[in-house]
Order: sequence, then structure tokens, then C-alpha cells
Amino acid sequence: MSLIPSFRQASSTATRGFSQSFRPSRVAYVPLFSSPLAFTRHASTAPRTKSKLTEDLEKKVEAQKAQLARAEKANPAMSFGTQSLPVFEPFLDPPTWLPEFLHRAWNKVNPLIKVDPAAEESRRERYSYTVQTIGELMAKRALDEYRTSFLVHTPSPARHMWLWMRGPGAASKTVKAFAQKYYEYMQCQASGTIGQALALSKDEAYKTAQHIIRNRKDKLTWQLVKENKPPVLLSARMTMIDPRDMKIGAQIVVAFDTQQALITHKSNGTATRRTRRVEEMMVFERLIPHRDGWKIKGKLVPKVNIVPQVSSSPAPSYHAIEK
Repeated sequence: MSLIPSFRQASSTATRGFSQSFRPSRVAYVPLFSSPLAFTRHASTAPRTKSKLTEDLEKKVEAQKAQLARAEKANPAMSFGTQSLPVFEPFLDPPTWLPEFLHRAWNKVNPLIKVDPAAEESRRERYSYTVQTIGELMAKRALDEYRTSFLVHTPSPARHMWLWMRGPGAASKTVKAFAQKYYEYMQCQASGTIGQALALSKDEAYKTAQHIIRNRKDKLTWQLVKENKPPVLLSARMTMIDPRDMKIGAQIVVAFDTQQALITHKSNGTATRRTRRVEEMMVFERLIPHRDGWKIKGKLVPKVNIVPQVSSSPAPSYHAIEK
């Protein structure tokens, strides 16, 4: 738990609070007659033929409904009437500090490691999704460190192979940028403004920061004492959220293990300093092709108390965003 009283409310599941009903967008139909009186006065028993424009509009509407229905079926937890998205990947694996091919080789040659085949296959599949997502984000210029890289123009198989060879270090600059954004967000809760919070966060993270900023009574100062462990990318996912304009939602989960301090300055001149180890898994989200950039969506919390894992144990499941 963070020193600043954020994300304290009860957490919810990944799909709770998101409408699963299908609500197609409003479509402007071209009126055939200017008024109902004219329609009644000149009514005829002969069947009326539709204009070509009307037929084209109806065809587009039906195609749009079918497309949205397919998207809803593929993403049942997603509401197309809101930009608040659920967490795409609720299962997270402990980080592998080696490239994937070395990690697999080490598991095979080390007699002390016993790997459950089913759990390992699921882990490989999730890791493959993360690699593919990072590659697609590179191609869409959604990661600043690769915006001008030659990898943007390389074929997808070559780009994915490069990511597999690089391993966890492939997005190191992106992780550092996310870490800086996370520290700015913590500082904003202590001594920033609502405008600064809006520039850094969204959804539950913004609501929490807004509540804290409005209810501050004492002067607060937040400090990063040290990073106990370097921040690490755990998961990356992207999915189509609106096929009408090809809007894509992307999420990256980064784990932080830091030592943080919060200094409370009382009105009588006294100051209290509290230091605590904070371990958090933050969700960063971006809508493509929007230009808002990456923002903090919220923090993941485990459904149960997670014990130290062995290689054969399945990945822990997490709630969506702690509210």
C-alpha cells in the first residue's frame, strides 16, 4: 500500500462495472418527407421505393452493427459507450531476467527446477502475447524509444525475433519513462494540482488523485528514497476497442519495488517523516491513435495473498483496478 492513501477502496473484478449490453451508436437517417402532414396528404397504397442514398445508409448501418457485434463477442467485458476499459490481462508472471530462449534452456538443464508442462505452456503463451504487443506498439510508433528506429519499418517476424533475442531489456527506456511518470504521479498526490493529475493519470488513478488533492489539510512532501529493485515490465496487451474508427487500446503493466518517504508539515511548524517499502503493479494505458500518450490507469491487487512462487506454480490472478 502506498504511503499516500490511494487505491484504498475494495477492489473489483476485471469486468465489474462495465456494461455488457450492446448499444449501437446513433445514426442520422435521411428523412424521406419534410413533414408528417405531407406524408398523409400524398399517401398512396402503392409500395414506395427507397432512394439509393437510403439503401446505402441502411447497408452501412447493418455492416456497422455486424462489426460491433463481432467486436463485442470477442471482448465481452468491454463497453463501446465508454472509454473506461477493463484490464486486458489479469494473470501476471514473475519476471524472467533472461531472454526467453535462455530461460527455457536453463529450465531444461537445471535439475533443481521442476516445471509443470501446462503452467509453463501458459506462461510461454502469455510471454508471446507480450512480445507481439510490444512489436505492434513499435510499428504504430506508440513507444517513444522506437519512434524513429529502423525497426518500425521491418517486417513483423523480424521485429518479433529481435524482441525475443533482447528479452526484458527490449523496452528498458520505456520502463524508465513509465517509472518517471509514476514518481511524478506520487509527487502530484502530495503537492500537485488536479490539472497535473489529469495530465498523468486517468480512470481510477485520476479519481483517487483528485480526491486526495481536494482533501489535503496539511502540507505534504513525497520523496523517493531508493529503488529496491529496478522497475520491470510484466505484461503488455492491446485490443481493438472500436472498429468504427480502428481505435486500439493498449495496456502495459510495470512492477515497482521502492522505498518511499512522506513528510507531513503541520501548521504549528512540526514535521513528521514516514518511510515505507512500497511494492505496486501499475497499469499504464494508451488509446491509439489518440495523442494523449500513456497515462496511469490504476494499480493491480491480487485476489489472494500471493506466496513466493516456484517454477511449477501457475501465475497468480489479479483484480482489475483497485478502487
